[in-house]
Amino acid sequence: TAGNMKNLQEGKARSLQKEEKSKKTAEELKTKIGALSLTIAVLTQEKDKLYANITAVEVQKALSDEGIEMDKKAILLEEPIKALGIYQVPLKLHPEVTGEVKVWIVKK
Repeated sequence: TAGNMKNLQEGKARSLQKEEKSKKTAEELKTKIGALSLTIAVLTQEKDKLYANITAVEVQKALSDEGIEMDKKAILLEEPIKALGIYQVPLKLHPEVTGEVKVWIVKK
């Protein structure tokens, strides 16, 4: 009916508006995260070998220490970090928006 069609179109419009707002928020977060540099201090063995690998959970904790709450599933770390150094860790902020955060793994 005409009433149902109108409701459907209004629902689509609200959904589209909500999606655009979500994408804009993700773009702003991408800019904020791009300027961030996280430092994770870890214990090392001889010859700077890590005792434990750095996983998405540690990156998530470092982000939350900076005031950015993020689900660990959004941190796209293909495999754990196993050595000291500087890494670019990809983040899925929105289905259409991905960003990267610089992570420094340093000796404690």
